Amino acid sequence: MPGYEMALIMRVMKRPDLIAAVKRSVGAVIERGGIVKNLENLGEKRLPYRMISHAEHFTRGHYFIVDFDSPPDAITSVQEYLHRDVDVIRPTILNRETERREPPPCRGVHIGLYQLPERIIRNKKKLRHDVNVDDLSK
Repeated sequence: MPGYEMALIMRVMKRPDLIAAVKRSVGAVIERGGIVKNLENLGEKRLPYRMISHAEHFTRGHYFIVDFDSPPDAITSVQEYLHRDVDVIRPTILNRETERREPPPCRGVHIGLYQLPERIIRNKKKLRHDVNVDDLSK
């Protein structure tokens, strides 16, 4: 089964209601043959912009990341279910690579590879005579 990553933004609720809403969302994946590998709560945050869902405006939400494996034909029904759920503001399901690659290690700063651009002086009349032009490029 291919792997997927689901990002959920849930409405701000009291803790028991939030737990029930997350169980419903994760249960929708499990009912359709999915296997949940990880559930991560990122907490309550301000939304990047005002979102409208089910005729309501939201400025804050609870963020969750769910890693799961599921048959490809079940993804559309999970998305439809989550879009109908009134407690979910924004569901997003992305394909996850089966083999996670680590980013290459940082090799440090290579000063010799980069050169500073030459400074262009457009109005030489305003140039102060007591300042060396070479010192300005540092």
